[in-house]
Amino acid sequence: MTCPRCRFTPSEGATCGRCGVVFAKVRARAEPPPESPAPNATRDDDLIRGHALTHFLMSSRRLSVDQHARHWGEILVGWEQRNEYDISGDRTGFLGSMVEQGTGPADVVARLFLGMRRPLGVTVFAGPEHRVILEIERPFYWLNSTLIVRTGADELLGRVTSRIGLLHRLYDLEDEAGVFASIRSPRWRPWTFPIVDGSGAEQAVIRKKWGGFDKEYYTDADDFGVDFGTCTWTQAQRAVIFAAAVSIDYDYFENNAGRNR
Repeated sequence: MTCPRCRFTPSEGATCGRCGVVFAKVRARAEPPPESPAPNATRDDDLIRGHALTHFLMSSRRLSVDQHARHWGEILVGWEQRNEYDISGDRTGFLGSMVEQGTGPADVVARLFLGMRRPLGVTVFAGPEHRVILEIERPFYWLNSTLIVRTGADELLGRVTSRIGLLHRLYDLEDEAGVFASIRSPRWRPWTFPIVDGSGAEQAVIRKKWGGFDKEYYTDADDFGVDFGTCTWTQAQRAVIFAAAVSIDYDYFENNAGRNR
């Protein structure tokens, strides 16, 4: 190579054989200074995602969670597909969608043989942009399920934990401070899940909606309504209440056609 200082040719190795200049230092001085770093795109994305989550959870008193119906071909052969939902608010209309994760062979086998007790991962998307705002996870369980709720930025919001009860279907709803509410649903009200505070007063409710005979008997497609009531829930608490509807769907209404719950 040619020495950039004395133009001696050839110059081999890291230094010039004539003037002894170190090539790396000359190149470093000749290169333009690095450009100023671009704005923090990750932080911007987190802010946008945070605004989308706030709009999703706080803009409406009532949310409608409507599951996509299964195709008749899948119903006839008993093939268990992953669940997908559309979500809308009473004041805003369409808010986003929700999709069960897992499309690989192991996930298909888990859905077929483990049923409602299978490991679960659900992603909630805001708006037509499909921006991830919530991640809902639940490991495999035998008796009591524990569902974990996080933001799209992986911030822990809370948990939904089921408990065994003889006369009631029971859940504890937790945020970062601990249990803030519970669900005590009598077994003679199978489609209604009241959310009560520490004094036992009903503050919100989750209800399964009637979808018609064909849809209810032959398919797993379930529609829910989440009514936050007039209580001043925090954003994290609303996220946990919403996630409770997901847990209830999988724990009690996952296998309509088989009637094996």
